[in-house]
Amino acid sequence: MEVEHIEKYLSINKTNFDNQILEYINNNKMLAVNEGNEDLANYMWCLNKIFKIQKNYISAYNLLKNKEFQDAWLLLDRIEIDIYLLSNNFDISSDKYNIEYILDRIHDFQKLYPYEYFISRESIIKSEKCTICGRKVGIRHSCGHKKGRLYNGELCLHKVTDFEFRGMALVKNPFDKFAYIQIEDKEYNYGMIELLINELHSPYEKWHIEDTKIKKIEYLRIGRNELCPCGSNRKYKKCCKDTEKELMTHYIIVFDNPEGHKRMPLTTFSTYK
Repeated sequence: MEVEHIEKYLSINKTNFDNQILEYINNNKMLAVNEGNEDLANYMWCLNKIFKIQKNYISAYNLLKNKEFQDAWLLLDRIEIDIYLLSNNFDISSDKYNIEYILDRIHDFQKLYPYEYFISRESIIKSEKCTICGRKVGIRHSCGHKKGRLYNGELCLHKVTDFEFRGMALVKNPFDKFAYIQIEDKEYNYGMIELLINELHSPYEKWHIEDTKIKKIEYLRIGRNELCPCGSNRKYKKCCKDTEKELMTHYIIVFDNPEGHKRMPLTTFSTYK
């Protein structure tokens, strides 16, 4: 299959994917490698990644529709990482293949999840090697290949061969959002993401989230001299009044074409059911 036909296929919005297209991409890459055409081999790697990003996005959307929120979260995180790897080697700004659109939707979906804290591993890397040439790499000795870049259709990564585990940290909003905190006997409330997904008619529908700060409900009708709702036993005026503590993030779901969507009332959700 000609490269132009593959590009045309990837530029069309779809919900079902022909895996034979992926075979054509991989065959073209192998042919380019055998012919010593590094630019074409690298381009085929990018088209391969675009195909998988698009397909996984549809899978994640279907998981959300089926209310399989945990599996959807993990897949969205995988897609976000793949887009990052792709963007180091391919200009996604034209959005010919909906990659920027998908990234924006991932970030919006993530905002509506109840997950707030994540586990971050702390380790000392003692030894690692380049996946392109196999040579040991470090601060004082480089093999010449740049991590995250493509070489003859393969992505350069550093494979850790020896490390020392030091501990774990509790963090907010890490790049790798795989390891979210799951508290025993506590069930997360997916009400916000469920409210949105019930309104979506298509994975390619145009929508976005605007966020602002509003007062928490418990602070709306508190007198200056009443006890502060935070439980400090101090007067409201000397505690949380006019501070960030009395505010919460308010997400507004905006549909570019509001026709066919009901107006959503102001609704609050707790982290757990």
